[in-house]
Amino acid sequence: GGCTGGAAQCRAFILVYAAYVGLLVSRKNYGFWLPHAMAQLDLPSPKDVAVVGSAFEIASGYGALLNGFLIDSFDPMLGLSAALAASCVANLLLSRARSLPLMALLWGANGAAQSFGWPCVSRVFLRAFPDPNGRGLYYSLLSTSQNFGAALSPLLVSSALELSTEPRAAFWLPAAVSGALALTLLVAATGAAGARARAPPCLLYTSDAADEED
Repeated sequence: GGCTGGAAQCRAFILVYAAYVGLLVSRKNYGFWLPHAMAQLDLPSPKDVAVVGSAFEIASGYGALLNGFLIDSFDPMLGLSAALAASCVANLLLSRARSLPLMALLWGANGAAQSFGWPCVSRVFLRAFPDPNGRGLYYSLLSTSQNFGAALSPLLVSSALELSTEPRAAFWLPAAVSGALALTLLVAATGAAGARARAPPCLLYTSDAADEED
């Protein structure tokens, strides 16, 4: 509504919804590449690689703490693009990893990157929907991206593994999804920055107000 325009709001909503689904696809693949990791390292039990999952959770927790200090210092759309790109790289490197410490380090890096996802999604959303009246419905819809991504990831990754004889498809498909979304958001962010530079005062005011509210 207002001078922000319905089309711009719709575009921002679709972008951040898809971005968060992409992040989930790039972390919910853990259970699918675990057998590959066990085979590579010749480990008899999943508990032997539990440190990898713990590394993700620890790094994600520390990343969440950093968010409070860093989240206002960069454009959230660019931050979301960077998080997706980092998740893409982590998955690609994991497909070549041959040691447990390296796997833990890379999956932990993915956790740190992923911790910036939802805060950036929220900031983009609040900037696109500065008027609190009526945005509750859209925010509720946005939150379903968590459920949709969690449901979509096993379907996508299991299908990729079924179609491919290569177990590393459990890394490659999520990397492709997050990489493509990272590029899409980067293009959108640079375009939005140029649009804000040419925007009328009312649009700049509402965008700034949304950021301050966040």
